[in-house]
Amino acid sequence: MVARSEMKVGNFNIIATTYRGAEHRAASELMGMLSEAGDEDAQVTLTWLPGILVAETTIDPLLLIEHLYHVVKDEPWRIRLLLRVIPIEETVDSDVEGIARTAWRLAEKMGEEETFKVIVEKRSSELGRDEIITKVAEGIDRKVDLEDPDWFVLVEIIGERAGISVIRKPYIFSSIKAKRGDLALDE
Repeated sequence: MVARSEMKVGNFNIIATTYRGAEHRAASELMGMLSEAGDEDAQVTLTWLPGILVAETTIDPLLLIEHLYHVVKDEPWRIRLLLRVIPIEETVDSDVEGIARTAWRLAEKMGEEETFKVIVEKRSSELGRDEIITKVAEGIDRKVDLEDPDWFVLVEIIGERAGISVIRKPYIFSSIKAKRGDLALDE
């Protein structure tokens, strides 16, 4: 099901980007991919922000990312409108303390010798990017690597909600990079 949101989003575990004006068709494309990946009842929401969709699915969002890579490998023409698809592990209210606590808990899966980088994408939010990065990074007892980290700590803010994930690089799906062969999952 596809819905439209008016200046507010609820919980979501997928963020997708598309071309401005292509949101409805991209929502259909995303629904189809979610269905193929195993969730025929996913909820896709068109946000008030041009080119931004969110979805709530019952499957592990990483399974959707894996499915998208398989589609690109076998039938790349089937993904036309989805530009980026980002899996979200948890959503919280958009406040620095709540974001940091959630990121710290999710970061516990990192190995002791592994590195990380904090990435903050803010949309319709007055929160300071640097404040979020500093607060999140100070609570993770691992080395920061801004060039080639083992993990990304993603903070995706959409208005009053923030989606947080601690994932490895290829799980931030870019259809353009995947089609060029610049980004792929290790088989």
